[in-house]
Amino acid sequence: MDSYKPHKILIVDDDRDDQYMLKKIMTSVVPTALIAQAYNGDECLRYLEAHAHDLPSLITIDLNMPLVNGIEAISQIKANPAVQHIPLVMLTTSDRATDKGAAMAAGANEYVVKPVIYEELQQAVAGIVLKWLK
Repeated sequence: MDSYKPHKILIVDDDRDDQYMLKKIMTSVVPTALIAQAYNGDECLRYLEAHAHDLPSLITIDLNMPLVNGIEAISQIKANPAVQHIPLVMLTTSDRATDKGAAMAAGANEYVVKPVIYEELQQAVAGIVLKWLK
């Protein structure tokens, strides 16, 4: 019996177009990856609780989202021993140093500004996936 288990990635972003592009890029880099999606930090936290026995290998999370923003979600994830080991990459359009500082202080493993040009976004997302799912 094959014990291979594909990587699971959780994309947390309130923009459906961004989610679509991120999923497309991630599956082109790791075709066997299972992609889950949440539209805000609250959905992310509920997803992790509901899938406690099948956690993602990586979470990419946007900064500005309704209900629970990315920084608040990261703080709660990093405070929970059951899920704090999951790499969290803040993937956002904000290039403000204060946002980056807040995300890193909350426990983000990496902070990446989403490029506007699709080819640059492909390179950035591929780099994230390859770095954290090695």
